[in-house]
Amino acid sequence: MLTGLEVEELYRRYGQVIFRRCRALLGQEEEAMDAMQDVFIRALKYGRSFRRGKKPLPWLFTIANRICFDRYRAIKRREGTLVEPIGTFGGLNPEQKTAVVEFLRKFDDLTQEIILDYYLEEMSMEEISAHVGRSRKTVGKKIARFKERSQELLTRKNSSHE
Repeated sequence: MLTGLEVEELYRRYGQVIFRRCRALLGQEEEAMDAMQDVFIRALKYGRSFRRGKKPLPWLFTIANRICFDRYRAIKRREGTLVEPIGTFGGLNPEQKTAVVEFLRKFDDLTQEIILDYYLEEMSMEEISAHVGRSRKTVGKKIARFKERSQELLTRKNSSHE
């Protein structure tokens, strides 16, 4: 279990990184700031789920992803419009970025983290492998599966519009 002082240290160390992730996913400064603060509140509340000896950043990113996806849905419902994530997502247009964020919610935490690292943070497979603590082969398979399922979705969507 993490103590308040340990969470405070995580905030000092990783607060800006978590804020950038939240801002990239939510596209709004105020929402991102609130989401970032929620990440550390949850880290304090659920600190027992953190495994000592593991890197804290992947754990914090998992919390951030969940919070941001929930907030993303809430903003969309509240404002009745699509929220444009501001991350690069490999040069996707705004509509595609929004679709990626919506689609990502259907995947497990590890896949979400890998895809966000790959497209949003533009990390190499080796960097992602080190970041998430999985083999490069696993990272590659998760990315390939995501691309495959994305293509299937696009194909279905395009064929339904014809």
